[in-house]
Amino acid sequence: MKYIYTRELCPACIKLKKKWNADGLLKGIDYQERDAGRLSDPADDRDSIDEEALVLLIMNKNLLPVVVERKVVL
Repeated sequence: MKYIYTRELCPACIKLKKKWNADGLLKGIDYQERDAGRLSDPADDRDSIDEEALVLLIMNKNLLPVVVERKVVL
């Protein structure tokens, strides 16, 4: 499962989603798009995926988009 953190008017986010869709990379892939705003408010109920995204965002000098990939264990 992929979690893609984006902002609505973020040019890099729009570009990534268009590229993935054009290349068919998202076809058949289980993913969830999340608003990156949920990472900025520590009062919100963050989950472990949000925490990982926050670390990646900081490592990426606060540049979006951020992609977190988690393997689904059944």
